[in-house]
Amino acid sequence: MLEVTRKLDYKTGTYEYYLNNGKNLLAIGCKDNGNLCVWTLSSKEIEFNITKENMFIYSLFDELFSDLKQADIYCLTGKDLLAYEDEEEAYAMQKEMCEMNQEVKESAWYHKLFHDDTITLISTEFSPYEEYLNQDRKGNRHILKITRQEDCFNIRMTSNTMDNTPRREIIIDKCSEMHAPVNVLLMRFYEKLLEYDPSYHQIYIEEYLRETGRQFIKKAKEKRY
Repeated sequence: MLEVTRKLDYKTGTYEYYLNNGKNLLAIGCKDNGNLCVWTLSSKEIEFNITKENMFIYSLFDELFSDLKQADIYCLTGKDLLAYEDEEEAYAMQKEMCEMNQEVKESAWYHKLFHDDTITLISTEFSPYEEYLNQDRKGNRHILKITRQEDCFNIRMTSNTMDNTPRREIIIDKCSEMHAPVNVLLMRFYEKLLEYDPSYHQIYIEEYLRETGRQFIKKAKEKRY
């Protein structure tokens, strides 16, 4: 069973989330400069599944997966639409954003990022466009793959580096064009993750199990008599 915990990072004022299946641990949080960071303290390959046991976390990965699959990156929110006094101007902007999304979806590097129902994120000091187009080359890189399966999301982090540093991390710059437009969706994912309180979720599950147990006992007694 996947255990999710979080702790407040006083340097950034935001939470770090830890996904632990008893064997492997993956952490998600922000650096001091606000950039998104996904890391593990294991020097080996780690792998686990995100299932519907935790529907909130599963739904976040499902939304991220769907947005990347559709390249639904640039869009107008309801708040954005209200800012336009001219309906035709809002429609023109929405159409332009759809064209931008389509341009991303048709790019060569996008098909390296999303291919065969798998999202591939690569740590890099250079443009991700170059990295995705040349990801077979050797280098000091860490790779995170998110694969959608029938009833879960399989998470796997590997590394082709030979150094002895146990920490393996992937940093996504939230502002730099170097990681655009992927950073838009990943920051959106993290912002929604911040709404999740693992302790509240655990209380909910325990109450649900207790109530289910009471209902089971009640039905058993009714059948007996």
